[in-house]
Amino acid sequence: MNKKQFLTLLWLLIGCIMCVLLFRSVRSSMQAKSIDAYDKALIIGRLDTLKALQVAYRSVNGYYAADFNTLADFAQKAQLMEVSEGQSSVADTTLRPLFDIQHSDFDILHLGYADRAQKFPFVFEAAYTVQSGDTLPYFDIATPAALGKDRVLNIGNKTLNTIDGNWR
Repeated sequence: MNKKQFLTLLWLLIGCIMCVLLFRSVRSSMQAKSIDAYDKALIIGRLDTLKALQVAYRSVNGYYAADFNTLADFAQKAQLMEVSEGQSSVADTTLRPLFDIQHSDFDILHLGYADRAQKFPFVFEAAYTVQSGDTLPYFDIATPAALGKDRVLNIGNKTLNTIDGNWR
């Protein structure tokens, strides 16, 4: 084999290695973006569920739950009254659990975390604020700062007294 053939094979080998490395870096970048999109959707879904639970908790108790454990306990024990058409009295209604935990793979405790690995719990705050002379209950549930500044999502707001999320 002469020098020209050797260099041609060497450059061909280097080119193949570079193509493989480029393919792997693009693929890992795309996988990271899809994981980030999945994680954001997961967080938003959990925040929406927590918001619905907070609204249900307030309708029963008159104030919002101050921590996740109180909210989870409420979700496990709360019952909804089902009223069907044609029922004439409260005695005809049936009660059913808010979450049918026995017949579902749903785990209420997963809702308290902002990540799949369950390392970062949501930050809960609930209290009263005074606006225009009225005392109003509020809640704020946010992702922990440890997830990164670009991933801080929250639902509820003390100053605006809203229960909307900051991604809307």
